[in-house]
Amino acid sequence: HSWSLNGRNLLSKLAQPSYQGNEEGRIVVEIRVDASGNVVSAAIAKGTTITNETLRNAAVTAAKKNKFSTGSGVAIGTITYNFRLN
Repeated sequence: HSWSLNGRNLLSKLAQPSYQGNEEGRIVVEIRVDASGNVVSAAIAKGTTITNETLRNAAVTAAKKNKFSTGSGVAIGTITYNFRLN
C-alpha cells in the first residue's frame, strides 16, 4: 500500500481496510486533508481495478482514519491499496 500527499507526512502506520474475500487488484482513494492533518473526504479514484463495492467502501473507510502532518490549507492526494491473494 502507498500514499501520495505533497508537503505532508503520514503520522502513523497507514490504516488498512478490513478485507474478507478473494479479490486481487488495486483501489485508489482520492483524499482531501485539512490544515490540521485530518482526512475530511475520501472517494474512489481513477486507477481502481476492483469493482467489489464492499471492498471499495472498506478502503474509503480506512482512508478516512489516517492522520497527516499539519499544513496550510487543504491538500489533495491519494492512497493506493493493493490486494493480492495469498
